[in-house]
Order: sequence, then C-alpha cells, then structure tokens
Amino acid sequence: MKIRETSHGILEGDGDGRRLAFAWMGHKNTGAATFRALYDLTHAKTLEEGLDIAATTDIPPLNWILADRSGRIGYQLGGRYPVRRPGWSGLYPV
Repeated sequence: MKIRETSHGILEGDGDGRRLAFAWMGHKNTGAATFRALYDLTHAKTLEEGLDIAATTDIPPLNWILADRSGRIGYQLGGRYPVRRPGWSGLYPV
C-alpha cells in the first residue's frame, strides 16, 4: 500500500486522479500538551483554574462544561481550528 502525504496531511482519493488532503490537528505534534492538560484538569482546585486548563487543550476540539462544588458552572471551547479566509462558508473543501 502506498501512502501519499503533503504538508497539509495524508492524500485520499478514489483513483480518478483527484485527491483531498486529510488534515488533522493531531498530526501537528500537539498531543502531549493535551494529555498534560487532561491530567492537570483532574487536579484543578477552582472553576477558573479548570477553565484555564481546558483552554490549553489542542486536540480534539471540545466543548468543556465544568462545575465546582459550590454549584458554579462554566463553559470553555478548547482545541485548535483552521484559520479560514473571510467569507469562507465551509460548504466545499478548501
């Protein structure tokens, strides 16, 4: 099996000559930071500390909902997302 790869990721195609690059943030050598953040998250003492830690995760992009013992609830979006040009709708592959 021959695997083709570009700086944008692994190339996938069905043999008709057209290919798409499969890009995933996990291929960017960022997984160790996420594992550390997940470990640190289990030791967070406050809601704010937990939200700050959740913000440092790289992969996969997640919606974090955290709560503390006093009943406060917080939301944090974590992960990396590709930067797209203004006006890009996402309807078609880049």
